[in-house]
Amino acid sequence: MIWMAIFKQKRFIWMTILCMFFWSVTGWAVFSAMPSGVKQNWNEVNSALEHMQEWNSYQTTENVIVDGQEVVSLIGSIQHIPKQSRFQTNIRLNDKDTFQFEAYIQDKMIYLYDPSTPKWVQMSMRHPTAGELNAMTDNLNFWVLLLSYAKSVEKSQEAEGYLRYRVLLNPFAESIHGILFEGDQGYLEFVLEKQTGNIIEAQLISKHKNLFSNLKNATYTARFSSINQVESLNVPKEAYRGEKLD
Repeated sequence: MIWMAIFKQKRFIWMTILCMFFWSVTGWAVFSAMPSGVKQNWNEVNSALEHMQEWNSYQTTENVIVDGQEVVSLIGSIQHIPKQSRFQTNIRLNDKDTFQFEAYIQDKMIYLYDPSTPKWVQMSMRHPTAGELNAMTDNLNFWVLLLSYAKSVEKSQEAEGYLRYRVLLNPFAESIHGILFEGDQGYLEFVLEKQTGNIIEAQLISKHKNLFSNLKNATYTARFSSINQVESLNVPKEAYRGEKLD
C-alpha cells in the first residue's frame, strides 16, 4: 500500500535536517551578498509565499516528471477551517503498473478509496500512517523552505497582469508527498497574479551531476486556483462503512 511505502522515505530525514541547519546558518550571508535589485525580487517572492500561507482554501493540480516521464499526478481541494480536503492521486510504480487512490482528510479521520479493489478504508489521526497523509494538506511550506536556498532571483513580465520569478538555487534537499527532492542544481519558477498577489503556479526543476542519484532530472509543478473559494466537500456515504484500520 502506498501509505506504508511512504515510510521508506524516513531514511532521508537526517539529510534534510542537516541541509536545513546549514542553510539557516549561511542563508543570511547569502542574502546579504545579493545585489539590491535581487534582494528586492527575493522579498517580493517571500511576501507572496507568506500571503499564500494565509489561504484558507484552494484547489491544486500537481505533477512530478522524472527524466521525461510523469510519475505522480495529483488533484486536490484543500480547506483548513473547518479542516476538510480531498485528493485524487495517480502514482506510476513501474513501466506497466500504476497505483491510484482517493483520500478525504478531516480533523480526526482519513478516508481512503482504492479503485482497483474497489474498497474504502478509514483511519484516525492516531494511525501510524496518518501523519504523512495529513501532511498533504500542508504543501505550501515546501516552497518557503526551498526559497531559503536561493542564490539569485530574476523577475520578468509573464503576460499582462502577471509576473514570473526565476530563482536559482544552491544545492538543496527538501521533501513533499513522501518524495525527497535534492539537486546539485535547481531552479524555482513562480507565476504571480498582480491584482491579487496570489501565486498561481510554482515549479521546481532539479538536476543532478551525481550519476548514482536515483533522480537525475526531476520537475515538480503545482498550479493553484479557486483560492478561498473552495466549496464544502462531502465524504461519500460508503466511506463511513469502510474497514477501520487500527
